Amino acid sequence: HQARSPEGGAGRISIALSADWTEPLHPHSPSDIAAAERRQAFQWGWFADPIWRGGRYPATMVERVGGRLPVFTPEQAASLNGSVDFIAVNHYTSRYAYEPHPCPNEVGGPSPSGLGWLEDQCVTDSTTDAAGVPIGLEAGSDWLYVVPWGFKKLLVWISESYGGQGTDIYVTENGVDCPSESELTLPAVLNDTFRIAYHNQYWAAMADAVSGHGVNVRGYFVWSLIDNFEWADGFSKLFGMVYVDRDEPGSLTRHGKRSFTEWFRETALGLANGVHGRG
Repeated sequence: HQARSPEGGAGRISIALSADWTEPLHPHSPSDIAAAERRQAFQWGWFADPIWRGGRYPATMVERVGGRLPVFTPEQAASLNGSVDFIAVNHYTSRYAYEPHPCPNEVGGPSPSGLGWLEDQCVTDSTTDAAGVPIGLEAGSDWLYVVPWGFKKLLVWISESYGGQGTDIYVTENGVDCPSESELTLPAVLNDTFRIAYHNQYWAAMADAVSGHGVNVRGYFVWSLIDNFEWADGFSKLFGMVYVDRDEPGSLTRHGKRSFTEWFRETALGLANGVHGRG
């Protein structure tokens, strides 16, 4: 792309990276703070640091993975560094984290069970705090909890750590599946107030990051417009704002859920008119 358009006239490019926000389980514990930072480094920094931080992996990954981590040649590092035009982030949920004792593997040593990336972090993540309180409401997927404050913290951290204020950030995926959605009747599926509440809260958290912390969010994309094939979950998880009827062979009739016919429509119209809509 850059060879064909050295002055950027043909468009702008980036890479979309997925990331949770990770909060220390005990906010005043140095080991938990370090564990949370490692989880961010292994999840986001693994791919982001070579692009935005001089063509190298995060120092904590280099330390913990040792010789199993590839090394960039000077030419590779130079070509990666600053090779994108904006930051693109996919985000859904957040976790607490703490450091297990002992760590699954030694610093720089081999991966004992072959889990590699999971063991190298020396991090245990949790969906509950130290008192056993869930980090947020559980969605339809068991890995997804509603944590809007984590979204705000992630955006602020990315802005401050990768490019600074003024760097364009696009949220390329953000969405939720409602609890037991695939088991509900059609009228109940279309009345997706859980999804509307999720987007309202995450939209407000994003707006706070923009207005209160100078994060330069330039675009926001909902995952997803229509129900689709969700990786290993197939059609059992419904993230769409539009329901696709697959019960009648060959029909695939679309039905707009309230998140589409009301929330998305009103938010889009509000933005077009210079206000923030219901978000």
